[in-house]
Amino acid sequence: MHVNPIPSHLKMAEPTPPTDIANTILNSKKPEDLPWFRSELTEDMIDSTARELFENYCKIPPADVIPHIKQFVRLISPPLSS
Repeated sequence: MHVNPIPSHLKMAEPTPPTDIANTILNSKKPEDLPWFRSELTEDMIDSTARELFENYCKIPPADVIPHIKQFVRLISPPLSS
């Protein structure tokens, strides 16, 4: 039996090792240096699964999902050094 190889355009990229992600965070001087940084959180950035989790499991009203996320990020973000 012959198995055809997966075409290169269909192959998934190698996942980034957790240590690389941790090093990226630790070596960043400010949030803007992080590749996933977004200055504003908008409705289109929250996928339906995440929104469903916030609204149905966490019981957060739909209008409060983004403010809730922003509040949480402020709580867990360490002070930035200059």
